[in-house]
Amino acid sequence: MTELVVTIASSDGSSQQEALGEWLRAEDALRGRVRIATPPPTSGSMGALSDGIVVAVGSGGLLTVLVSSLVSWVTRDRSKPSIDNAPSITITLPDGIVIRIDGQGSTNPSEIEAARVSLDRNGQQNDQI
Repeated sequence: MTELVVTIASSDGSSQQEALGEWLRAEDALRGRVRIATPPPTSGSMGALSDGIVVAVGSGGLLTVLVSSLVSWVTRDRSKPSIDNAPSITITLPDGIVIRIDGQGSTNPSEIEAARVSLDRNGQQNDQI
C-alpha cells in the first residue's frame, strides 16, 4: 500500500481541508483509506494542525478514483462568485512525483500518467517481497 499526501492551498485551508477529508471519506472506493496527517509538535510549540490528508492506494486504479473525486470537489460549486479564491490541490507520492489540480479542476495528464506508472511499479516491487 502506498500513501499519497493530498494538500490544499486556499484562503481558508484548515476548514477546506476538513471538508475535503469528509468528502474523500464518503467516496466508496476510498472508504477506510483516508486520514488527516498530524505532525508531532516540535519543542516549544503546540504543533501544526495538519500536514495534509493521507490516502492509501494500492494501484493506479485508485489514483484515478482519487483524482476524479478531487476534481469534483474543486468544481462542486460553480455558483460561488470568486473562482479566483477556489482551492488548488496537490497530490504528492512518496517518490516526489506531484499531481496538481488547479482551482478550475484542471490537471496535467502527464503528471497523472507518471504517478500511475510509479504506483504500478511500486505495487510490482511489493509483490516480489
